Amino acid sequence: ETQIQLFSSQKNYPQAIEWGLKILAQLGLRIPANPSKLQLLGALAKTKLLLSSRSIETLLQLPLMQNPQTIAAMRILDLLSYPAYDYSKSLLSWMAFVGVERSVAEGNSIWSARAYSLYSVVLANVRDFAGSYQMGQLALRLFDLLPNLAIEAKVKFDAAFFSQPCRQPLRDSLPLHQAAIQAAFASGDLLYGGKAYYGDCAVRMHLGEPLDELLVLAETYRQAIVVTQDRSSIFLMEILYQLILKLQRPDLNPHHLLDSEATDLQTMAELARDRGTLDLSVFYAYKQYLAYIFADIPTALKYADLYVPFEHENSAPFSSIQLAYIEALIRLAAYPDSLPKQQQQLLARVTQIQKTFARRAKLAPFNLQVKSDLIAAERCRVLGEHSQAIELYDRSIAGAMSDSDLQQAAFSNELAAKFYLGWGKEKIAAVYLQEAYYCFARWGAIAKTEDLKNRYPQLLAPILQPQQPEFNPLSTLTSIIDTSN
Repeated sequence: ETQIQLFSSQKNYPQAIEWGLKILAQLGLRIPANPSKLQLLGALAKTKLLLSSRSIETLLQLPLMQNPQTIAAMRILDLLSYPAYDYSKSLLSWMAFVGVERSVAEGNSIWSARAYSLYSVVLANVRDFAGSYQMGQLALRLFDLLPNLAIEAKVKFDAAFFSQPCRQPLRDSLPLHQAAIQAAFASGDLLYGGKAYYGDCAVRMHLGEPLDELLVLAETYRQAIVVTQDRSSIFLMEILYQLILKLQRPDLNPHHLLDSEATDLQTMAELARDRGTLDLSVFYAYKQYLAYIFADIPTALKYADLYVPFEHENSAPFSSIQLAYIEALIRLAAYPDSLPKQQQQLLARVTQIQKTFARRAKLAPFNLQVKSDLIAAERCRVLGEHSQAIELYDRSIAGAMSDSDLQQAAFSNELAAKFYLGWGKEKIAAVYLQEAYYCFARWGAIAKTEDLKNRYPQLLAPILQPQQPEFNPLSTLTSIIDTSN
């Protein structure tokens, strides 16, 4: 155990994994270092079949594991999840399958909750969100029955970031993120402490929490996360912090995530060469978001295209929803200025996203409906279906306000304003644009309000020009008399 922990702390993940697999072989568990895709599909099918006839209650009531060798192996599997998380997702999946199979065969141990939480992440990766939610809930309940501080942060982070949002409102995951942070630093599990810091802040960003409060939180997490020495978590927290700054503070080049396009390009090259694809995919995602929100559609489309090959890296349900949502809006914004063949491709991709949303909505409509309505409204706009677009824009706005999501309400109002402006109905457009301005301002996106003022000075003039006081001779005369007295 000490050797695995030492290699892991030095970020020497190949050595940690090699050492761990040797120990597992001595304990009777032979695990392939690099399982093939075919092997993984077979193991996944076998695990699903194993669990198909067993209810959650049945799994919770299994006897305690007695074999000391298997218990020790379960502990090693947990230790290896640290290096495997960043080094080999295929190995991580295989370890989840083995942990579940041993728990079902020999009973539950204090490490079994970790096996089920890992399995919930695997199911989220393959887009089995119903199964992911079920396994995540099993892991949480089993942890309550057999508590183990060494795995608490991992179990709660996996539930908060991956499984629980599959079927519950995203906001409900915040207490679990906080619990994961506390457990991580109580147990010294710094890797998952860093992941929980980033996860908590990213969820709050998606929920549209006020940016001024979020910036303070991000700055706090940004400083605290350094002690984890986890490059991925530190990097993700840094670029999320920079994203918030770009929204809050006007910038001559707002779609540069870092200080310049040259720095962004250098960072992307380094990520592609030296690091995992998760960090690169998130960088692309934030770049496309900034370019879109500041109306640089060609740049947004470029990064949307770069992101697509990596979309499965973002298997967290809330993250994959948000990124697909922004991508759909980008492609619809690019549609009017595209050639016919490209328009077909753009709409085909949007259709694919809408079908995914429809499937996901069966499990968690409360996390999807507002976004689905806005995508549908934008699709109706580009296809000239005005009456349907009107209803869908208003539904999206009403839903966002009901959820107190200022970010979403601002987006929906701005796009409705552009729709009416393109239709030649400037007075109606002004009403929606002014509401968008207010929503962005209340959210704290000062850079965006400045952008709107520069783009639409006439439409925003009624709310930006200082009001001239009305001259009332009677009140003026009364004031003079009072002053004289």
